[in-house]
Amino acid sequence: QQTADFLQNLRKQTRHPLLVGFGISNAKTAAEMSRYGDGVIIGSAVINRIAQNPDLQSAQAAIFDFVQEIKKALK
Repeated sequence: QQTADFLQNLRKQTRHPLLVGFGISNAKTAAEMSRYGDGVIIGSAVINRIAQNPDLQSAQAAIFDFVQEIKKALK
């Protein structure tokens, strides 16, 4: 709730797009935070998927699946 309150207050003070990037590790969190911001940043979550996969091909597949989940959650 603290993040939501902060973003709502920030929204009142700026016309710039608001992107949320802390704690976005899954589709559910991305969908929740997208209600308060204009987009989400998932850089660390992507890096984690690279680190968790032993080779480039499996890392690419894991990232693709993750991004698809995020896209679906944000629609």
